[in-house]
Amino acid sequence: VSTTVEGRIVEQAAREFARLVDDADFLRLMHREAVLGDTDALEVGAELAVAWRERWQALLEGADDLAPDADVVGAADVIATFLWGLFVEYLTRNDPTVARRIEAFALLITPALRADA
Repeated sequence: VSTTVEGRIVEQAAREFARLVDDADFLRLMHREAVLGDTDALEVGAELAVAWRERWQALLEGADDLAPDADVVGAADVIATFLWGLFVEYLTRNDPTVARRIEAFALLITPALRADA
């Protein structure tokens, strides 16, 4: 397990993307129901989103090179949004190679979070 911001983002994002792919059928159904206004799907989706972002915040806060003034709440939002968008692109194209973008994304976001940046 990496202790750096960049390493943590790459490792966790790769794991989470793989899990999204594994749960694709469930997530398609949940998203469809939420878009159609199903209150249960909306509520569960909101709870999952909050928990997802909180996990990212905790993960980032544990990095050795995190800047003391880093916006981990904003970063968690950006990371979750990126991963969801990547997953939707995977679904649209049925192309697992989109996961290669995770490392490039980590390189882009890391300087905003690292103490030595």
